[in-house]
Amino acid sequence: MSAVHFTANNTFCVLDGHSSLSFIDLDDHNDHAKGNDNKEKKLERTDRPNLQVFNDCGNGFRKTRHNTTENNNTAESGSAAAKDTSDLKIGLVTDVGGVNDGSFNQTAWEGMERAAEELGVTVNYLESGTDADYAPNLETFADEEYDLIISIGYMLADATRTAAEQNLDIKFAIVDDATIDLPNVTCLMFRAEQASYLAGYVAGKTTKTNNVGYVAGMANETMNQFGYGYCAGAIDANPDITVQQFNANSFADSATGKTMANTAITNGADIVFQAAGATGLGVIEACQEAGVYAIGVDSDQSSIAPSTVLTSAMKRVDNAVYNAVE
Repeated sequence: MSAVHFTANNTFCVLDGHSSLSFIDLDDHNDHAKGNDNKEKKLERTDRPNLQVFNDCGNGFRKTRHNTTENNNTAESGSAAAKDTSDLKIGLVTDVGGVNDGSFNQTAWEGMERAAEELGVTVNYLESGTDADYAPNLETFADEEYDLIISIGYMLADATRTAAEQNLDIKFAIVDDATIDLPNVTCLMFRAEQASYLAGYVAGKTTKTNNVGYVAGMANETMNQFGYGYCAGAIDANPDITVQQFNANSFADSATGKTMANTAITNGADIVFQAAGATGLGVIEACQEAGVYAIGVDSDQSSIAPSTVLTSAMKRVDNAVYNAVE
């Protein structure tokens, strides 16, 4: 097991300076670190996420075979009436973490549940136990003639592309991937480095050992954005800081997350940030047992360990999913 140690002399990334993120009250965090205040803070986007949409397929759903009822408002697109929202079926295919990962997938499903409640659509999800489940899960929803199928995570990109090519009359959306150039696919992208920059800044201001850790679920461009932002924020806040970085190579292995966090703690880290899906739950557990801070990701993870989770870098996938359905 190896860790990459970053110091203030390293160059990480250039941020564009246009963040839609709210700021943290650092005084409250310092009080918390001293045991004076148990109130948790979180890094949070504004109500609508910083969302980049590629290849949007236009207004309305293509399928119009069901007529609206006289008790519901209708929307006209040319001469064809749009479906009654109660007839619309929206499916979500998770990555391997599942809808109870306390992070990425769970937040996405919360957005679906909100869409069902507020928009009246029918929603469902299929969990992927391994990457071999991606294609069959997508195919299941397509065979059942779902109107919109949402893939959670870039790892579903190949399966989503194939399913979209084979089902041009069905809309698809995918989170964290912009490689699919098809008219029926919408790509939902985020600037993860901006949220993680603030997380790093908080870590740099809070650490007592000048040593913090970061556990990534995978080593790739998307996950590296989290790492770049976190390291840049930590170093801007504390030029003397050391950042230990680990790659778990899994979003569904809490045991590995816990082992890596324990290694970081043994090497002097008193705060560990994780962007690793269900793997990150192990990081939080290790920090809780060691009496050091963890930083959550994607959702507000303070409920997992209120006295341990210093803050959470919230990606608001729930808002992105809701907006895609809307």
